[in-house]
Amino acid sequence: MKKVISKKYIKPLLVGLFFSNIATNSVQFIISLYILDQTGSTSLFANIMAIALISKIIYTPLSGNLIDRYSKKILMVVLDSMYLICTLILILAVHHSAICSVLIYNIIIGAISSAETPLVQASVPLLVEKQDLMVMNGLVSQMTVLSGILAPMIAGVAYQVFSFTTILLLSSLFFIIAIISEITLKIPMIDQEIKSSLANLKNVLTFLVSTGKKTGKLALLAGVINFIVTAFVEVAVPVLFRLKYHVASNIFGLIQAGLAFGILLAAMLTPLIVKKIKLNNVYILMMVSTGLLLITGLAMLYLNSQLLIISCIILSFVLVQFVFTVVSIAILSEIQGRVEPNMLGSVLAIVMLISMVALPLGEVFYGQVLAIVENNQDEGIVFIAISSVSMLVAWISRKFFK
Repeated sequence: MKKVISKKYIKPLLVGLFFSNIATNSVQFIISLYILDQTGSTSLFANIMAIALISKIIYTPLSGNLIDRYSKKILMVVLDSMYLICTLILILAVHHSAICSVLIYNIIIGAISSAETPLVQASVPLLVEKQDLMVMNGLVSQMTVLSGILAPMIAGVAYQVFSFTTILLLSSLFFIIAIISEITLKIPMIDQEIKSSLANLKNVLTFLVSTGKKTGKLALLAGVINFIVTAFVEVAVPVLFRLKYHVASNIFGLIQAGLAFGILLAAMLTPLIVKKIKLNNVYILMMVSTGLLLITGLAMLYLNSQLLIISCIILSFVLVQFVFTVVSIAILSEIQGRVEPNMLGSVLAIVMLISMVALPLGEVFYGQVLAIVENNQDEGIVFIAISSVSMLVAWISRKFFK
């Protein structure tokens, strides 16, 4: 790992990514609190947040062409500069029309953020050798997870002490740090034939269903994982622990921290794990971890101890988060190693779009399912069903990494 992180052009990418994510996550977190405090309307809050997601979904498949066509370094600087400008404008506009300002901000930010993740992912193969992709993707994932943990903590504490606009100014400072770091980056430029966004999108889709079928299957696997596993954990954690078992808020916070730690630990250990078990055996990890969901389901069916059931749920969820983070990093590294650099950004944008659409669809599905279950037996059946489907997916995917 030292070999990768010591390279002088890697550090600016990680620093820029960290501070950019801290800023964007802080702004999104503080906007959600601000809207709820100002209006008291959960439906209005949900609609405003959904608009950002819709904007992101619309622009994501088109962003790949920009990533492949232009300098990735310049694009990173431009994106964070646009974040900075939009945040500064929001500071000035929010006092005149809070709801309208936040609405427009979210639409613009959704469009900007559509290029952010595939841009970073497409830059990684240009900065490290193929054998270092797994390590580098683990480092990028660590920065993302850390910023995701720290941003709500920083913004939440600051919101109790400072004003809304003061926190936006602090986030603007983080954007400036990210921009300064990204300016020092050196990313090789790839020659690219100029095409329209729609023509490029058609070309990428053709690649994924014909010459790059294995890459297309990996993209679908990422989406299926988000729909079946990730969405279930995200919905089940608050529903089960807060609504069903009435876990105290401080204990619930520790559970959330444990899940986040599982993701962070997976990002750190992915290269070592894959090296030990080999990439084509990753599906075994998937089957073992989802097998714990099966055991948890059986515990719900046959045990009466609430403490034991809660312990089983926590253990299974932490392991599932850990393993599927490893799988996600492995999928990303495989795609980066298989696709030519001149179309990697476009391919990764489609991969991101599939996963991004799958997650809310899964959340809606599981929200409906968990709303109609009435007792431990029903929930046990749900866990067993999800475990069975997940193990089937793991078994089918065993050939994808060969």
